[in-house]
Amino acid sequence: MKKLFIGLGLCSLAAPLFFGCSSKKEEAPRTKSTQDDTNSDINTNDGMGGGKGTPETGAQAPACSSFSGLSMCDAKESTASKLNVNLLLVIDKSGSMDDTNGFADSKWESMKQALEGSLTEVQGDLNIGLSLYPMSADPRFRINKTTCGETKNCCEMPTDSTPQILVGPGTDTVPKIIESFVKIRPGGGTPTATALEHALEYYIQGAGKDLKGDKYVVLATDGGPNCNAASVCDAAGCTWNIEGRAGNSVDGMNACLGTSGKQACLDDDATTASIAKLRDAGVQTFVIGVPGSELYGDLLDKMAEEGGRPVEGKKRKYFEVDAKAGVKGLTNIFRTITQDLVTSCDIQLDETPNSFVNVNVAVDCDIIPQTKDGMAGDMGAGGGNSSNKNWIIDMNTEPATIRLRGEVCKRVEAGVERVDVILGCPPVF
Repeated sequence: MKKLFIGLGLCSLAAPLFFGCSSKKEEAPRTKSTQDDTNSDINTNDGMGGGKGTPETGAQAPACSSFSGLSMCDAKESTASKLNVNLLLVIDKSGSMDDTNGFADSKWESMKQALEGSLTEVQGDLNIGLSLYPMSADPRFRINKTTCGETKNCCEMPTDSTPQILVGPGTDTVPKIIESFVKIRPGGGTPTATALEHALEYYIQGAGKDLKGDKYVVLATDGGPNCNAASVCDAAGCTWNIEGRAGNSVDGMNACLGTSGKQACLDDDATTASIAKLRDAGVQTFVIGVPGSELYGDLLDKMAEEGGRPVEGKKRKYFEVDAKAGVKGLTNIFRTITQDLVTSCDIQLDETPNSFVNVNVAVDCDIIPQTKDGMAGDMGAGGGNSSNKNWIIDMNTEPATIRLRGEVCKRVEAGVERVDVILGCPPVF
């Protein structure tokens, strides 16, 4: 499992203290931060050239040669930690999730196995929650796959935006998430826009607003969004026609005519708008397309790009699950997201530094100059200039927080081995 190590040290003239990270060849063992942080990985070294290592194993992480010239430093030890990562899984439980579409088992059972295989590996590092959709407002009357059309609750969603499992420490929530896939069965339509609106309300206005750290949504769906009773569409925009469902699509006629049929219209605009609102609120969305969703590939691409976390280097911008890869393929996608990509660009210091000028930040041992206007009243700290949008020191938090920006943040999000911060030393550039 790939780990991003965060190091921070305050240097002294005699023996600089360095908090280092794993090398690219061998990952350093983890040690616990002194802070209550579920996503902290800190390994101490005494001196710029390596040192005493971790208390548990004695192994050590290499120091950055980039810092070899640092001097005139404070002598007090300090720590740094990544801020928490909060992940809300928004999972489609529509009736089609009971189908196989090429999987050995149903997509619902495959989803359970994939989550169990991936989330248990990161449950000690992430805060995780679960929101299934559609869901009956009254848990006593669940949405039944075969009878929801008669009871007219196929698209039902509760007015309360609180997810079924609140985002919390994965050690507490992951077992509950896995259990949910045993207790709850697929059924209903695909009210994706409403589910995403609920995620936004939870994160911004509900109980999730008090969560510390970065916030993400992982959306997994096996079809096109619908369930908007206000929709009007022709045959080309009707999900029943698109999917060629028996009994709904006849000789190319619009199967979405009539009051009940409107809810089968493709709800593309509202769904992408909901994802854009999440992104504007600082919540990025990963989009996973389970087999059956390939009919809506272009829309899922757009949703992934609106979410701010599209797949890089591939034709499809969403995470496309290949049925031939089975549960293993779906598991690996969740692993990629939870282990490599949900990386915070904020570094919480344990105390505000005495000098905002004498701060050095390095990514994979490359010194990164501070943004010129990196803090109020400071011009050029860290050798930055107006064209550098690299990192700033946020004095509005107590203690201060270093926030990576622009291409530096993108670089960290894409996956790096280490981020180091040295306080109390003149800038190196």
